[in-house]
Amino acid sequence: MTKHLVLCLAIGLTACAAQEPRADSCPTVVITYAGIARVDGMTYGRFQINPHGSRPLQLLLASADRRLYARAATAEVRRIGEQAWRSFNVILEEVAPPAARLSIAPGEAMTVLFDGDGAFMPGAISAGEEFSIIVRDVQGCAHRSVPFRPGVNGAAAGDREAE
Repeated sequence: MTKHLVLCLAIGLTACAAQEPRADSCPTVVITYAGIARVDGMTYGRFQINPHGSRPLQLLLASADRRLYARAATAEVRRIGEQAWRSFNVILEEVAPPAARLSIAPGEAMTVLFDGDGAFMPGAISAGEEFSIIVRDVQGCAHRSVPFRPGVNGAAAGDREAE
């Protein structure tokens, strides 16, 4: 009887720990596309991240130059006017562990870079499509960016080379 009780308790605690964070515990975060940056021959999307909430937003980075960790962000694409998003490119290769963390205070805006696995290359999407990225914080909350089109949204204000 005691073994069954311990087993049930262990399973229950494991299930609770594995659950997604509750939506009401995730802060509101505004993510907007800010153009393209070219760093060391690579093309990245630049995104401004502005958290609203009671505590800082914590993000995992691939490097100290504010490149988002590959497993912390994904790109999705959809036809303009449709509701459903689909994955743009799924990252299947192994990646190194995160190299740094970024803490963004509520109300503060910071810019990060995301490679999007080819999403920011010319011709990545057709004229009738748009992108959105999803950034996952260390708490496990997923934050979707405002939809954008590389080279259209932010082109005049932000597409630049930063080598």
